[in-house]
Amino acid sequence: MSKTLLVSELGDNHAAGALYDRAIKIRELLVHQEGRLDLGGDLATVYMNKAAVENDLGNKWAAAELYDRAIELVGRLIDQERRQEFAELLAKLYMNKAVVMQDLGDFPAAIELHSQAIGILDPLVHQEGRQE
Repeated sequence: MSKTLLVSELGDNHAAGALYDRAIKIRELLVHQEGRLDLGGDLATVYMNKAAVENDLGNKWAAAELYDRAIELVGRLIDQERRQEFAELLAKLYMNKAVVMQDLGDFPAAIELHSQAIGILDPLVHQEGRQE
């Protein structure tokens, strides 16, 4: 995945998008067909990175859909697999999708997504004393 990040940093978002598509295909096979839920966080991160590329290319709806896929997957990891270590990633996904929805002019959706992120992060700060 580092090659994809480098290609994206160099400004070739189309090439980065193609590399992310390959990474998604491989990870979806492993997670969904082979049951490798331990790679679910990796797949969600690839969805998130591909969404950022789509957003940069102006494909806002494609970015929103990828964020939805990542949110659904991470939510499942947290709720069904009890993988609380993914809470911060889920909050980040909500915030990133909120920005896309704001760009699309859907301010109520953006506000709701930010509220969901706050609902995740607030306990981490107040109950666990986290500051990062």
